[in-house]
Amino acid sequence: MKELVLFSLVVASAVEPISLNQSAIALDAGEPSYVHHTARDLAAYLKEISGTEVPITTSLDDTAMTLIIVGKKMALDSVADFPALKGLMGNNQTPLLQFPRTYYFLASAWNFEHRNRNDRDALLELCGHLYPEHKDVIAEAYLGVATLRRRSNGREGRAAVGRG
Repeated sequence: MKELVLFSLVVASAVEPISLNQSAIALDAGEPSYVHHTARDLAAYLKEISGTEVPITTSLDDTAMTLIIVGKKMALDSVADFPALKGLMGNNQTPLLQFPRTYYFLASAWNFEHRNRNDRDALLELCGHLYPEHKDVIAEAYLGVATLRRRSNGREGRAAVGRG
């Protein structure tokens, strides 16, 4: 049985353990460098506990028995290919800064078409739930933080919320 792990998401039968033999990590190339570093650490950890190499690719590996997809956009775009998917789970290290990303992820999990929204529209929707009268100001603040983070990481072209 093929198992799937998405964006720190685990899909597994309650009666069958996830096999770590023949695992692979599909890493969204658009993720920031610290995510790439973490994927390498994960591959090393999985090799240590399973005894087998865990390749990291930027595409889905159809031969892997357990597939780990890192990157919310790549993970959400892959959901349709796995009808046996039983759930989604994400991980936030800095919840306030990642709040727009979390909203994008959860809204896309609830309504699959939401993943196609642009960053500004997704932020305006979120900020409209928080403080409707000032949603533009809040959205601009989050976009400003994302711009500062991209500049400090040398990734000027990276998307702020939905695609990064």
